[in-house]
Amino acid sequence: MIGAIIGDLAAWTYENDKDTFWKQLISEDCEKIELSVYGHAYFRAASRNVLDVPGQDVSIIRASEELSLSEKLKVNGQWLMWQLMCAWHDNLETPRDLEDVSSTDKEEGYARMFVICLIRCLRKGMTKSEAYHSVDAFENLSKSWEWKSYQQEATECNNRYSILSCVFRAWDSFYRGFDFTSSVHNAMKWEGDRHLIAILTASFASAMYGCKYNLIKKKYAKDGEITYTFDLLQIGENFGYHHALCNELIGDYSKYRMFYPKNMALTNVERHHWKDTANLYEYIFFSESQKQSILMCSPTGWDNRYGLYLDDGWMYVYRSGCLIGRFQLKERSEKWHISNTQLSGERSWAEFCNALSCALNESCHLTNLPILAEIQTRVSMCKYYQGEKDCPSEWKDTTKGKFWYGEMRFCTGRINIKMWSELAAETIESLTGEALQFAQSMPVEKLGMVLYIEALFQKWCPYDDTKWIFEY
Repeated sequence: MIGAIIGDLAAWTYENDKDTFWKQLISEDCEKIELSVYGHAYFRAASRNVLDVPGQDVSIIRASEELSLSEKLKVNGQWLMWQLMCAWHDNLETPRDLEDVSSTDKEEGYARMFVICLIRCLRKGMTKSEAYHSVDAFENLSKSWEWKSYQQEATECNNRYSILSCVFRAWDSFYRGFDFTSSVHNAMKWEGDRHLIAILTASFASAMYGCKYNLIKKKYAKDGEITYTFDLLQIGENFGYHHALCNELIGDYSKYRMFYPKNMALTNVERHHWKDTANLYEYIFFSESQKQSILMCSPTGWDNRYGLYLDDGWMYVYRSGCLIGRFQLKERSEKWHISNTQLSGERSWAEFCNALSCALNESCHLTNLPILAEIQTRVSMCKYYQGEKDCPSEWKDTTKGKFWYGEMRFCTGRINIKMWSELAAETIESLTGEALQFAQSMPVEKLGMVLYIEALFQKWCPYDDTKWIFEY
């Protein structure tokens, strides 16, 4: 919930210190930085709906006919800040102290409905597209409403001071962003009331991404630091709000959403060219409770080096600033399975398989899946096959190509490791000379795979000389 406040302070920083805004989003100059009327309204609403703070000013002001459009927007925007309390609590239909203060016009009512429904969808793990299409009237109205009119001369007659225009601009900023930080960056490109647009953008973004870390691209990082942690507990106290209120607004990662989000993970935001890779996990089926354990993956630490987070329909595998790969969870016959595995280009397929198995076991606490250890063993045995869809062109019609194909069949065909290991152990007892030296040069499991490769090609080419197997 604290993301809205970060968005408000980011708008002030943009207007007063652009260099700091692009580097770390919000200024640390506590003597100068200020909250807007929307930020104060948000804190006041939270003081009554998140944590009851005695003596807190929670006055509500409604618009009168004498106000200009810009003044009316500020009042209506404050009312909307109170309504945001409902977006983060599914069972709260009307904020406390606002039961008798209704919307003054249809546009304001639509803005409330859209924002609440969109944030609730995002908190539940919906993709941006799913949320956009699932909220009644939002898609149609966003296509017909003149909310992009900032490109023209900004006057009061072209929706600059329309609360719905601010909602549409905020959604567009979030939709085009790839994390919390980039979404708020996008929000500052709009004319009009930047504070309201930034707060709404940050609310959407924090619902999907969280807002613990400001993630920075490596080329902009100072001293190689790609994560910047917001000092969130001090934010409220600087403006006269109780520190316990900020603590409640921050909450733990599981309090306000049903998954572990991107901007709470020690990942990176570099541009990646994703490449499909072999999926050794597609035959593991997860129950609904196991799926929830995957979505609610624990943060990484000393005892669990690898983690997972959900971002717009994909589960990402990461470790300490390194993004390793990703996959999707698909439903089949009321069970869930891993699908569409892809590599980021930062690490190999073998490292991806090891990372995913460790994350599922250690960070998701799925300790009753022995197949994860089997996958790690299978992958570690491969010398030539690295998850490619096709044999590397330089190995085609060569001995290395045979090894690549044999390892691929052994991995993806789920060949019985134990059976071939036992055969290898029996074979060693009958070998002598160079053949014995060759067999003893590798673990018995790997020798079993070599015997499988030899048997595979003997089956297809029974009259060929198989001495090439000693080149392994």
